[in-house]
Amino acid sequence: MKNLESLDLSNNKLSGEIPNNITLLTFLGYLNISYNNFHGKIPIGTQLQSLDASSFIGNPNLCGVPLDNCTRVDEYPKTATPSIEIEDGDSIKESLFLGMGVGFAVGLWG
Repeated sequence: MKNLESLDLSNNKLSGEIPNNITLLTFLGYLNISYNNFHGKIPIGTQLQSLDASSFIGNPNLCGVPLDNCTRVDEYPKTATPSIEIEDGDSIKESLFLGMGVGFAVGLWG
C-alpha cells in the first residue's frame, strides 16, 4: 500500500484520529476523508499539508494544516500548572531563603 496514489473515504461515518502512518504514503496525490467524524490533528508530513481543505471538511473536531479551524495553544499557557521540576526548584529556593532568614535571626539574637 506504500504506492497508493488515491484514497477516498468520504461520507463513511468513520471516527477516530487519522493514523500517523498515513504520512508513509509518499505517492498519495489525492485524499478525501470529508464528512466523517475524525478528530485530533492532521498528521504532519509528506503531501497532507498540500492537499485542499475540502478533503477534510465535515469533520468538526479535526484540526491542523490545511484547515483554518485550529486555535493555537501556547506551548506554556498562563493557566498551566507548573511541572514538578519547577515546583521542586521553587521549594528549594523558598527553603533556602527561609533558612537564611532563621539563621540571620538566630545569629543576631545570639
